[in-house]
Amino acid sequence: MRTSIWFLRVGQSQYNQRRQFMGQADAPLTRLGQAQMQAALEMIRRQRITHVYTASQQACRDAAQMAATQWQASVSDVASWGDQDMGSWTGLTWREVGRRYPAEMQARMADPINSAPSGGESLAQVAERVMHGWNVIQQQAHGQRVVVVTAGLPIQLVLCALLRVPLQQHWMWRMDHGGWTAIERYSGTPIVRCINQVPRIDLNE
Repeated sequence: MRTSIWFLRVGQSQYNQRRQFMGQADAPLTRLGQAQMQAALEMIRRQRITHVYTASQQACRDAAQMAATQWQASVSDVASWGDQDMGSWTGLTWREVGRRYPAEMQARMADPINSAPSGGESLAQVAERVMHGWNVIQQQAHGQRVVVVTAGLPIQLVLCALLRVPLQQHWMWRMDHGGWTAIERYSGTPIVRCINQVPRIDLNE
């Protein structure tokens, strides 16, 4: 029996547009972000999606509702799929973090796996909760086709685990806004169907 899990990197938010660390903050989709979601959903319209899982942030919830409407599917808000909590870095640009928190920035450069912004999460902590979310979906979505709306990092971390790639190399996979990454399971064996498949966007429509 086949289980299909379609990961959708949420469209551009206002934080993304301003190149700020978003973490788990709420921010609406921009006009481009909404167009990215519409194009992405159209791209796999023929898939018979039965359920949508979403991270708790506003942009993800908005995108998940668009998906639920398209397929008349139910939605589950799951904290495990949230982006890395950036703590005191939230809302700041990389340059601003370097000025305000130089010691934390140096710690991150020295140990990107275990260091964390003050009040935030380390990459190791994010990986642990993301894999918990992955394991839960294996049980709940057995034999179904589901969508997970999240940020880029959780998708990269799932790929690291399945393909046995060290966490510090998660950046090897580019995750564009509105990009699809699909993983299928047959009798428990994961098969990567696609990675970061991105639709064309026409903002003039």
